[in-house]
Amino acid sequence: MRRREQEEEPGQRRAQAEARREQLLEIALDLFAKKGLRGATIREIARRAEITEGLIYHYFASKDELVTAVMRRYHFGPRLIELLDELGDEPVEEALFRVGTRFLELLTEKRQLVHMVFAEVRNNPGFGQTLGSVMMGILQRLTEFMEERIARGELRPHDTTLSPRVFMGGLFWYFFVHQNLTPNVALVTPERFTRFAVSALLQGLGSEDLRGADESLTALLASGNTPISSKVGTP
Repeated sequence: MRRREQEEEPGQRRAQAEARREQLLEIALDLFAKKGLRGATIREIARRAEITEGLIYHYFASKDELVTAVMRRYHFGPRLIELLDELGDEPVEEALFRVGTRFLELLTEKRQLVHMVFAEVRNNPGFGQTLGSVMMGILQRLTEFMEERIARGELRPHDTTLSPRVFMGGLFWYFFVHQNLTPNVALVTPERFTRFAVSALLQGLGSEDLRGADESLTALLASGNTPISSKVGTP
């Protein structure tokens, strides 16, 4: 009996350590989002977790390492890549619309983390490397998506390393404008912007059949008669 207990103890300790690490990441994310990286201290994180400051350093060698761990734990790259893997035979224009819509939803859902990371990237090269790694994973999967659709004849051959950057860059711009400027500047709804971004991309890259369809879509967008999504971009 004693031998069995001794065998179970290492597993229990590992589980407890993992649960404690997860707790610290959750507390750190909340405090970083509310107070910024400089405002949130290791002492306050320890106080919230009801442990000593020294114990935090058992899990994370430094505050920078803790911040990087938060970024890796809570970034949304896998969720967007999962959507790309699920698109299957969905027409390219609707597939890209779903990707763009989901991207804006995730940016909005994680907006505190997004703003925190972008504010800190300029001051800490390590964060920039982590962010770059996350974004490259998304861009690589989008590149593969573009190549798949070229092979199907839905898109004309083009530089597939650039088209994802053009598409996602426009969505990033919309997100930051919508979040940071006055409502009068951001009157365009997320759905309308995403539809137009897809249309503009396909006007340049789509096959002849798609271009004809996009002309109709562009006319609809110009009329402003598009439904408004309440799921994306809500401050």
